[in-house]
Amino acid sequence: MEDVYPLATISAERETGLSSFPETCPYKLTEILSPEFLPQ
Repeated sequence: MEDVYPLATISAERETGLSSFPETCPYKLTEILSPEFLPQ
């Protein structure tokens, strides 16, 4: 996660036009992979 997050924020900046993201991912990998992570 630590390896890909910085690159993901660059991609997100390009796609969204936003320029402010947390320094580190605010979620744990287990949280992201959980079926309950995204709203229905």
